Amino acid sequence: MPPTLFAPWDLPSQSKFNGRHPLLTSLLDGASAYSVHMEPESPRAEATERQAQALIGALATLGHGAAAAKDFVVGRDLASQARMMGPSGDDTLLFLHTAPMTLGQRPWILHIEELLTLFAPDVNHGYSMDVDIRGHPVFAFVKHLLEDDACRAVFTHLDHSHDWIGRLFQSDRIQEKTRFIPVGYALPEETAAKVDARWDSKRDGRDCHFLFTGSWNNHGGSFVQRGGMEVALAFAHLVRDYPDARLTMRTTLPPSIHEAFGGFLNAIPNLTWIEPAIDDEALFDLLLDADVFLLPAAGLHSLSLLRAMATGAVILTADAPGVEQFVRPDDTCHRVPLFQPDWSVWDPETGLLRQSYKVYEEGHNQAFITPLRDAMAALIDDPDRRMRLRRTARSDVLARFSLRQWRDGFADLVAKAIP
Repeated sequence: MPPTLFAPWDLPSQSKFNGRHPLLTSLLDGASAYSVHMEPESPRAEATERQAQALIGALATLGHGAAAAKDFVVGRDLASQARMMGPSGDDTLLFLHTAPMTLGQRPWILHIEELLTLFAPDVNHGYSMDVDIRGHPVFAFVKHLLEDDACRAVFTHLDHSHDWIGRLFQSDRIQEKTRFIPVGYALPEETAAKVDARWDSKRDGRDCHFLFTGSWNNHGGSFVQRGGMEVALAFAHLVRDYPDARLTMRTTLPPSIHEAFGGFLNAIPNLTWIEPAIDDEALFDLLLDADVFLLPAAGLHSLSLLRAMATGAVILTADAPGVEQFVRPDDTCHRVPLFQPDWSVWDPETGLLRQSYKVYEEGHNQAFITPLRDAMAALIDDPDRRMRLRRTARSDVLARFSLRQWRDGFADLVAKAIP
């Protein structure tokens, strides 16, 4: 019997970390070396309570006290944990992502992107600038879980996360468990067939079509963190000088700015705002029609970059930490400095991102609007460069980001995690 991968990503504890994210579900599609089970199990409340008390007792010995240990364990959603238990000693491998949420009752593996997410929800992106992570209780608790025998492997598609995790935790054991697997991506067959057919229809004039999208889960906060405010304001300036330019924004606004800013969006000429969620087919149609995909975000968004590259949209991105692993300035993208050295920097001691989203909480990054507008104008004025960027980016994603290498690396990791 092949081993079973148990990926209960619809549970609340996983849904808040993007649940069935397409980058990870692509690892499970067409799997033959193991079976995949995604439906949560019936609650095992008694076993969960017993396991929780045992873990609280173990964590309480790490120097931060029983109260902090209890907050950590209970804060990881015991109701969800009760549906991950399963019989002890079976050959099922629990597949988690983003942060370690297990009580250690069965062997598990974990996928991470940035190291910072390991400490969520206690420490999050945008709120880590002044955090002493090694002095924080969550650091000792996460380290304990990752070093435990129940944790069979950690894997990441970011090379710097792999390189830094052992130094972060000062643990050879964690470093040895961690693997870098190059991420892979492939368009759905029906979409890939449309790419070449639409290639020659990409515009060579000043009616350039820009596209901005929010996160795949349609979360309103992504509008701000992916640079939506700056995109709208830059385009409002741009369209005065380039009246044929168009912008489509597929995004949900945060409730706090919906009423005021929604009216502003609707008043900008040549801007189409699509707020309701759309399916993948409609999203790919937008990407195929777009000349330029706008992602001036403060953070890395791997899937969005890969999708845009594969569909032949020119990528205009900011210098978010880690983006250089996917795109290269003036070769596969047009990159604009975000003027962020004071609020998004690598910690040279731990490898964590020290970030502050204060600039977004206060409104928008005013200093970025003019450079963004000028970058958009430069792409309108140079259609030959647009064609070169899109051809190079598409060739790059086919050559460097193979879906086969992504799946084969993961299959090898699973085989070693369950002898």
